[in-house]
Amino acid sequence: MYNLVSFAGIFVLMAVAWTLSADRRVINWRVIIWGTLLQLVFAFFIFVVPVGSQVFLVINNAVVRVLDSATA
Repeated sequence: MYNLVSFAGIFVLMAVAWTLSADRRVINWRVIIWGTLLQLVFAFFIFVVPVGSQVFLVINNAVVRVLDSATA
């Protein structure tokens, strides 16, 4: 259920940003569409593909190690 709320939240946030935009004709729709598609691909990879969450956990552990060594 929370995943559906987050999914809808992406589009609600974009609608609010478009509504509050000063010049709606200047919006680069290509960037918005590519960014949205990229988010959906990452979400599909993490939530549907079994290896997806494991890949991101490995990346997370590597980043945490780098940050821990930087603070030491």
